[in-house]
Amino acid sequence: MKKAARLLLIVGLFFQGSLDVSAQEETKRDRILRKFSLSPQVGLLHSWGDFNDEGLGGFFDQNDLGLSLLLNYKLNKFISISTGGLYGKLSGTRDNVNSTGAVNEPKDLGFGILFKTDLFEFTLPRVELNVTRLIFKDKSKIFNKISIGVIGSHGIVYSNSKIYSQQDEGVNLVYGKHRGRSGNTVEAVTSYGLGLSYIINDRFDIGIESTIRNVWNDRLDAWETPGTANDKYSYTAIGVKYHLKKRNDVVKILGIDQPNTLAKGAKVEEEKEEVAEVVEEKKEEVAEVVEEKKDEVVPVIEEKKEEVAEVVEEKKKEVVSLKEGKTVSAGDKSDLTVYEGGGNFIAVAAFRGLQGSKRMMNEVKGKGENPILIRNKKNTWYIITIGKYDDKEIALGKMREARAKGYERAWVHIK
Repeated sequence: MKKAARLLLIVGLFFQGSLDVSAQEETKRDRILRKFSLSPQVGLLHSWGDFNDEGLGGFFDQNDLGLSLLLNYKLNKFISISTGGLYGKLSGTRDNVNSTGAVNEPKDLGFGILFKTDLFEFTLPRVELNVTRLIFKDKSKIFNKISIGVIGSHGIVYSNSKIYSQQDEGVNLVYGKHRGRSGNTVEAVTSYGLGLSYIINDRFDIGIESTIRNVWNDRLDAWETPGTANDKYSYTAIGVKYHLKKRNDVVKILGIDQPNTLAKGAKVEEEKEEVAEVVEEKKEEVAEVVEEKKDEVVPVIEEKKEEVAEVVEEKKKEVVSLKEGKTVSAGDKSDLTVYEGGGNFIAVAAFRGLQGSKRMMNEVKGKGENPILIRNKKNTWYIITIGKYDDKEIALGKMREARAKGYERAWVHIK
């Protein structure tokens, strides 16, 4: 039994390690791996064949230990399929049979015989239907965590049963051709039962289940009645279910805040959707902010070169008064008028000095425009504009027209 337990543990660790490595190497498989889980179980095996004569009462004093391991795959919220193995010992007693009836044992060992066997069962497939989830559909707080399932499976079972005297379990008794030794037997087995499970967190469940196994012959207890198939045994076990990947839906199922439970890929997709929604909602607002702040952007490199020269030249000149309606002088340059009123202006260029402003004003006039010279709020830039509007939406439209006419850097300056 200890060797079998170690074997089941090694197999479980192998499955887990292999699948976890695959998940790390290829994250695209995460969605599939999230559907897989491992279920180690330990429980009681009990024979219910025609050999036993204790009835239901025998369940409490004639049980043997069994160990099982299942690999599960979740098809949907309601159905999962599994494959795995069960190993254990099975035995049963019959008190009304005299040992002297054995054809191979002349000694009188009194009444009472028993059968014993090592049992190994391989299951494929096993199907479990989550009845509570199917009925309540996540609407019940209690049955979100607790699930009741109906279980059905089919597989094969290996056994080699022998009958012994209850007084001397070292003596194998044989009663004619069909009773005493089954020999190596492999037979189909079908099971059905119920299970109860509870979600601990996004990785672990605990549960208990009980199933009846019907063997399709009458040799399991080495007490064969030709032409019948009366042998069956039960397996009642407790166990845990370990999910290879954290479950995305466990937050909803548990109804609690678990910020780190989402798988990395799913979390990224969710954040992308949220960002896309925000961008769509704020697109127009962002465009307006960009237009309003353009007067604070440093001009292109070519304009900056000219402006440096202008600043040096203008420091030698007389400081100009910039009050509304008053003209400003640029030494020997022609007078320029700075408009001090407010509005939404279609700006096409900006200069720190009057020399560049003068040149641009003349250039714009040459294109048939009626330019207006204004200053920004900090009085650090001269801004050449070709139109003024009270309505910002109209100004934005005129700005686009100006860009189409060749003023590629045109913007709306709000003053």
